[in-house]
Amino acid sequence: VRSAGPSAGPSTGPSTGPSTGPSTGKGRTARTPARTTARTPAGATGGHHHGSILMSTTTQTAPSLERTFTAMASQVTVRILHPEASAEAALDAVTELFAEIERTCTRFDDSSDLMRANAAGRGWCEVSSTCLDILTEAYDAYRSTDGVFDPRTLESLARLGYDRSWEKVSKGLHELRTEGAPSRSTRRWRPNFDDARSRVKLGSRPVDLGGIAKGIAVRQSLQLLRGHGRSALVEAGGDLAVFGPGPQGPEWRVRVESPFGGVDPVAVLDVRDISVATSSIRRRQWTVDGRSVHHLIDPRTGSPAVSGLRSVTIVHPDAAQAEVWTKVAFLAGSTGIRALTDGRSLPAVWVDEAGRVGYSRAAAPLMGWKVSRVRE
Repeated sequence: VRSAGPSAGPSTGPSTGPSTGPSTGKGRTARTPARTTARTPAGATGGHHHGSILMSTTTQTAPSLERTFTAMASQVTVRILHPEASAEAALDAVTELFAEIERTCTRFDDSSDLMRANAAGRGWCEVSSTCLDILTEAYDAYRSTDGVFDPRTLESLARLGYDRSWEKVSKGLHELRTEGAPSRSTRRWRPNFDDARSRVKLGSRPVDLGGIAKGIAVRQSLQLLRGHGRSALVEAGGDLAVFGPGPQGPEWRVRVESPFGGVDPVAVLDVRDISVATSSIRRRQWTVDGRSVHHLIDPRTGSPAVSGLRSVTIVHPDAAQAEVWTKVAFLAGSTGIRALTDGRSLPAVWVDEAGRVGYSRAAAPLMGWKVSRVRE
């Protein structure tokens, strides 16, 4: 998903528009990432799109305060429309929140709370309340999806060479070799949580919190922005959440990126007070043993999912749940995604391997426009 800024979508479509920080726990200070902050006066426009938000170059634009920074392997954009005097402090709180969640829940630092809990396995491990809450929510998602959403994918990713940050992995893509057999989730996940002592037993299979942790960061960040402006947007990689009216009308116009690349979106969604998440194999692909692999692991096989899909976008009131259901819908595959999303009344847009664009019944009222097919 990408938020949409000035100008139109593809030439085939119509003309378009769009205190203190959190506690870090354990006595350590969360690192604040490099950031840029910009204030835009009313009426200012420019460029084709503003992140994922489409905006017309001829329509008056709301005054805004925006900050961008990198966290959780994503570029994060936070935008407040008609900002109050307190808006700058709210942006600081959001930056600190992302830093805390990244510090406690990253899988790329053996000293993080998550990796210490993974190393403890069946033993108790004390973690920050931030990490404990995210692990608990991941387990709730595991149960509510009957195990289809299963964060115990760390061994599979490591086996495929994705045991370092993506920047490091991408430098040696063609040198990777698999090690050992795929790690399938054959046993039910039964972690133990001790809220009183803020500790956890994760079990023998290590956990990766990447996607759901980012969705939670987006959700909590949007909550931090309430009361500091008329409207706001938080966007981190493929996850996005908004409240209030958009910069040029009652809704935000959200571009759904093509998983085949290019600047033209496959669809534009008109949304308000909602979250949008996308799972796609567009960016996280690499070569192992001469074959192309990606980061979306099927827990039933322990290998990259073979679903016939290239991307799935879900619209949901909760950013973390949107993230969870993109994974579940992706695993349902091109033959099962319509039944799943229609059966649960989930607004969804997807693109299959042949470039065909589909959408669920619940997505139809949100659809500003879409193309029927995209090509590589």
